[in-house]
Amino acid sequence: MWTATTSHDNAVGCSAFIGYAISILHVSIVGILLCTLNRYVAIVYPLRYNALLTPARTAMLIATCWAYAVACGAVAAVQIASTWRTPTACIGDMLIARWYTCFIVAEYVAMFVLMVYCYAVIAKIAWQHTRRDRTTASSADRLDMTAFQAKLKMSKTILTVVGSSCLLLSPHVLHLSLIRFFSPQRLLVLRSIRLASLIANSLMNPIIYFYKYKDFRLAVRQLTGCWQTSSVTPVEAMHEC
Repeated sequence: MWTATTSHDNAVGCSAFIGYAISILHVSIVGILLCTLNRYVAIVYPLRYNALLTPARTAMLIATCWAYAVACGAVAAVQIASTWRTPTACIGDMLIARWYTCFIVAEYVAMFVLMVYCYAVIAKIAWQHTRRDRTTASSADRLDMTAFQAKLKMSKTILTVVGSSCLLLSPHVLHLSLIRFFSPQRLLVLRSIRLASLIANSLMNPIIYFYKYKDFRLAVRQLTGCWQTSSVTPVEAMHEC
């Protein structure tokens, strides 16, 4: 709503809008990276997970993520405001400096490479545990396998979330790269794909969590009034909905 009602064809409005958009982009990229590292530590260092990622450290990482994103957005806003010339259309992909475009693309590529590496290691460990599960007979080992399978299930869900976000952000990063070499008219199809991908990225996570997590589904049903506070059991209430 704010972006639809604010005029961007002036230095203040355009720089504020682009700074906001860049901040959201960086939050998405760094957030994907943090989710990936979280699952990597949980699978690779299961016994040290709680010691390495304490609530205080997690809060610090989230705060750092937002501070970094806001700082990146502020740099873009200052750069656009300082180079503004009237009349100028507020097209962020054209207004941000070339070096800043290269920075965004490099950040995305680095995030993608690191994500592939982390989940490749997770997949290797999962395969090793699967082979071990076929041959083990110890009850303690079986219990360990159950705990590992629960973590692996969570990792698969997070992979679905971060993988879809990474994929849906790629048209935006590609457009940032190509706009310097092609006219906007030749990239109309890519711009449409980018817009659809950004909208889908905003809607995808709730959908994934709804289908992957029973607790999330129950919470949604409570919010929509489908949950019955009576002698009916939760399973029966779910069937009634």
